Amino acid sequence: MMKLLLPLFLSLFILEGCATPQWSLSKADRESIRSVILANHEYLPLMKRTPASEGHRAVGGLIGNSMAASVEAREGKVLTESFGLPDFGSLIFDGFVERFQREFPNWPWRAEKTLIDDEYHPSDSSTHLLTLHVISIHVSNSCGLSTMTIAKMLTPKGSVVWEKGYQYRTKDFSRLYSLQELEADNGKLLKQELAIAAERTVSDLILHLKGGPSARALPDPSRLK
Repeated sequence: MMKLLLPLFLSLFILEGCATPQWSLSKADRESIRSVILANHEYLPLMKRTPASEGHRAVGGLIGNSMAASVEAREGKVLTESFGLPDFGSLIFDGFVERFQREFPNWPWRAEKTLIDDEYHPSDSSTHLLTLHVISIHVSNSCGLSTMTIAKMLTPKGSVVWEKGYQYRTKDFSRLYSLQELEADNGKLLKQELAIAAERTVSDLILHLKGGPSARALPDPSRLK
């Protein structure tokens, strides 16, 4: 049970954390890359924050947080199925793969076809692993749509040589929509925001991997453990 609840608790609290360092890819590490496997990490589904879940969270503790997570997961599933919302993790991964092959033509690569977990290791002992991980996706009246994605590149020995996180919130772009607005017209506005969030996330990650500046600091998940 705790194994299932921990990711949900993380998604509940992750926006309250502190900034974590972004690891740029050094020249030496960049030149050492012979091939790259792109992989999509298992990710949480859409969570919908409601007055009921906020009430449970206010209680705090294991019981309150568990009830809040359950409510938000259930409401998010209903929202996703009712409106036929796109899979955000797939939007991120497909967009990244498309940009990666254009922006890094000198790196041979292949995409892992299935979702991976923390135990995954490439069978090729000479390849780097680049993972994409959507660690939080919420809709709420306070933030509109809020997503958070972390990308990492690991050496064949498992050392992290690049890491970048990106958080998207509609309110940060002067587009603070209520849940009612996001859900209107069969979720039309929410679908648009998901597409925008994916595009901005992919662009930021690719820019940073190429050596560009970070767009936004990312709350540190380690502070929440």
